[in-house]
Amino acid sequence: MKISRIVELYKLHNYTQQSLADAIGMSKTNLNFILVGKQEIRASVLEKLAKLFNVKAGYFFDDYDETNIKPIQELKYYQENSNIIITNQRIKDLEEIIKSKNEIIELQKTLLGKKD
Repeated sequence: MKISRIVELYKLHNYTQQSLADAIGMSKTNLNFILVGKQEIRASVLEKLAKLFNVKAGYFFDDYDETNIKPIQELKYYQENSNIIITNQRIKDLEEIIKSKNEIIELQKTLLGKKD
């Protein structure tokens, strides 16, 4: 069992231990015991985690075929780079606003008969 994969997924999906525990219907204390190895994980909990994170339950085991985790890797890449994507979009939006304002200024100058 790779508990680290549970931790990776809940952090990747912006869960806290409390919100994850709530989502799978268990106490934060029991979840913490699982995550630190003090308590075995039940199959029903694994099924809930797999469903929540859209992975196969086998993903949480050591011998799971790593080639099936591409969507997780893509999600991780997107989250790591989303600030850049958002920033670039924001820059484009601001450029459009500036362009529109400049066009309005030129129109006002034309209507008022002013030249540069």
